[in-house]
Amino acid sequence: MAIRDLLIHVDTTPAAGRRLDLAVALAARLEARLIGFFAAADSHVQGLSSLTRQEHLLRVVANAEPSFHERAAAAGVAAEWRSTVPRDDVGVAREVIHAARSVDLVVLGQFDPGSADGALPPTLVEQTVMRSGRPVLVVPFAGTFNAMARRVIIAWNGSREAARALNDALPLLADADEVTVLALAPVRPASPMGEAASTRIVRHLNDHGIAAKPDRLVFKAREIDPAERLLSHLADCAADLLVMGAWPRTGERNSLTTGVLARTTVPMLLSY
Repeated sequence: MAIRDLLIHVDTTPAAGRRLDLAVALAARLEARLIGFFAAADSHVQGLSSLTRQEHLLRVVANAEPSFHERAAAAGVAAEWRSTVPRDDVGVAREVIHAARSVDLVVLGQFDPGSADGALPPTLVEQTVMRSGRPVLVVPFAGTFNAMARRVIIAWNGSREAARALNDALPLLADADEVTVLALAPVRPASPMGEAASTRIVRHLNDHGIAAKPDRLVFKAREIDPAERLLSHLADCAADLLVMGAWPRTGERNSLTTGVLARTTVPMLLSY
């Protein structure tokens, strides 16, 4: 299924502009409608200082909307703008999740501890992935991503979540230069069933006209952090997109998803 509309979350963080550039370029590439959705909270206690902050946020919204439309128009992208200023970060998560359910793809920013001020929930990505029913494209807070989904790594472990992520990513894989189905293998020897499943997935992608190839990433979980091993592999391959199922333990300390999400420097598409 083609991606007809995508929603980009806009906020007050330094990375918001670079994230918007990626979303505009992606919408142009997919010929999709782009929805700019500003959502940030007044994180102060209700009172005079809070009213002052909310006025500031409303001014930010008023300035952000023309810039959003200018960028979209310059790229020939159909666009619309929405905004909300909830009173707390719980409200931000609720509004983003509700907005996400009526689009094909959601673009969110990786949480940046260095710019956190209480206006956004630290687990906005995780909550949206788990509760919206939509794929989420996570853009790292550091770096610029002019090209994306040209060299794609699909993290594959045969799970329902991995299958969902792969299917959601199909529109992004259609014109990729290189697609690799990476079987995650924490132990040796390899499982014959796991190898057969990877082969079937590669054939499935080939049937969609995607020239995918299989690969394996073997690591000893007791000797190296799996997230670090995967991120190192992405860097070695110069990958510009990771497709990954969000494990049910998302948000827990030992979750692979949480480890990769916190440290990735590559955009990643997550589905649950």
